[in-house]
Amino acid sequence: MEFDYSTRKDLKFLIEVGGRTVEEIASETGFSVRTIESVALGETKASDQVNEKIYSLLFDQGYSLNRAKEETLAEKYGKALLFHGSKKGLKEIVADGSRANCDFGTGFYLGERFDSAASFVFANEGSSVYAFSFDPKGLKGVELECDLKWMLLVCAFRGTLGQFANHPRIKQAMETIAGADYIKAPIADNRMFFVMDAYAKGEMTDVEAIHCLSASSLGKQTVIKTKKAIKRLVFLERFYLCQGERQHFAMEAEERSKLIETKLKYAKREFRGEGQFIDELLS
Repeated sequence: MEFDYSTRKDLKFLIEVGGRTVEEIASETGFSVRTIESVALGETKASDQVNEKIYSLLFDQGYSLNRAKEETLAEKYGKALLFHGSKKGLKEIVADGSRANCDFGTGFYLGERFDSAASFVFANEGSSVYAFSFDPKGLKGVELECDLKWMLLVCAFRGTLGQFANHPRIKQAMETIAGADYIKAPIADNRMFFVMDAYAKGEMTDVEAIHCLSASSLGKQTVIKTKKAIKRLVFLERFYLCQGERQHFAMEAEERSKLIETKLKYAKREFRGEGQFIDELLS
């Protein structure tokens, strides 16, 4: 399966809507008129260098093209629309492609928002985001909320429960997701996992942790666990992340990190004495 960018279509957008001529684009990007023309006509596939220049030009001119694409796709596909961030690009989609110590083990991870998918990969040059539609009809799905069970499962898969890893309550939680074709649950990025890790180390109660996590939502993720569910994914669009947009996400990530740190301190103060520490819960 090909997962190409829509460079030709987006270049036409720059020409028709942005009012740029091929000659002007060639001059601003540093490429020949013939190179830009051949991409616009679909005669040649844009190189990485051409893509970077074209999408940077769009971004620098104030066109939030990726956001516009997200909203347009959302109008058409609604809740079926999902996004996957990739550091190096997709060649195939498999149900066991991720690391075993991700939130729910191996699987193909997708988020419900473009920005949440981009937030995992923006630091890597050549990274991109893919849009898919997903039809769960007839599949076995498990949906989790931002609660204690979700937090314990993520801690278990990420391997931070230590002596509590084989506790009956953890095994019982694992049984509820066993055999699922897909799992839908809140996203836990590394900044949110900092909170979970503090809970697993006995530094805060479950109530403190959940209040902090629920206020730091990146939306929900869908984790595809089986080949059967993989077949229900339909590729829609590949989003190019130019340097300027990746820098934008870097600034957002820094602000998010500060916000979560503040929420952690606030939650520990606001809900002090409420809930249980992990050794009390799993004693």
